[in-house]
Amino acid sequence: MEKSLDNYESMPYRMYTDKSELDIALSPLKGLVEGIAIDGIVTQSEVEELIDWVDGHSRFEKRLSYTELLPGIREIVADGITDKEEINDFLWICRQVSIEGKYYDIVTLYKQELEGIFHGILSDNNLSDEEIINLRTWLENNLFLKGIYPV
Repeated sequence: MEKSLDNYESMPYRMYTDKSELDIALSPLKGLVEGIAIDGIVTQSEVEELIDWVDGHSRFEKRLSYTELLPGIREIVADGITDKEEINDFLWICRQVSIEGKYYDIVTLYKQELEGIFHGILSDNNLSDEEIINLRTWLENNLFLKGIYPV
């Protein structure tokens, strides 16, 4: 009997994986927001990436770490105009949510954050010198990732 992934969200074992998925989801969000903010310009395609992230993680909305994060994103994008100040305010909130690593080690969480940064940087299909310089700064501030594959 072959199982389809079409109903993945409702599979019975999900009650056992939900907490670990919640644990790992914060790092890419923080990275996504950092990647969007990294050049100081917020484009509509970057805002759409945030909206897509919220839609994909809405099942966590009632969980402690997400009770402010998901509504915060919705508030930022609600008026159709998202500026650098709003993104930086939200980035501050993301940074306040601790990365505990209950299910994953710190290296895994920071690799996930880096993946989110890449996603945020590339979400507007434009790579600027400022983004490259700021990405390099992030990497220099996280030298413990040096030599870790795939970083």
